[in-house]
Amino acid sequence: MSTNSSETSTNNQEQFVDLSDDSLGDVVISGFSADADPFAQPAPPDDGQHIVKLSFFEADPSKRWKRQDGGHFSAKVICTIIEGEPFAGRKMFDYMVSTKINQSGSTRAAGIIRALGERPLGSHKDQARQLNHLIEQSPMCRVTTMWHLRQSIQEDGKYTTVFEKKGQKNFPPLVGDDGLDTGKKQHILTSSYDGDQVVAQADVMSYHPLN
Repeated sequence: MSTNSSETSTNNQEQFVDLSDDSLGDVVISGFSADADPFAQPAPPDDGQHIVKLSFFEADPSKRWKRQDGGHFSAKVICTIIEGEPFAGRKMFDYMVSTKINQSGSTRAAGIIRALGERPLGSHKDQARQLNHLIEQSPMCRVTTMWHLRQSIQEDGKYTTVFEKKGQKNFPPLVGDDGLDTGKKQHILTSSYDGDQVVAQADVMSYHPLN
């Protein structure tokens, strides 16, 4: 089937305007504030459960998993809130996914595997392979998240937390230009340690099946 090149060019033609033309229509930018920081990070999704699609931070499988001291494996996972949900499209990052045994006798990787409907295998490599296969299918599950703001400094090769706040309800209220409480929370706070601005993130606390 042939395509009329002139018709295609016309349909895809960019529309340039002359800004000096006083007859050019104009529309007020809804919700715009001249005082707002255009580069500020948005507030994290609200604390609670969200339906997400899982993916790996590293697309290259050869750079996805790291062997840690003790023989366990770790990877970084992205949780993207699905369309149709509040905060749709927002991404939350879980940097703590590993096959390292925890105090409950399980692993964080096993928790994700269970949330995706399978029984986790019992060795580090097998468990990492199992989770790798599952997440490569772009599965969905529920996650529980919590606001977390933390500032750390490095001393003698170790990181020390010097300013921290957890839980959305524990953050100060966000006041509007009219001086009234907006019903939201401030997610950027001034550090009591050095006065720097510190931004809250959403920590992924746990994974759960869809149903």
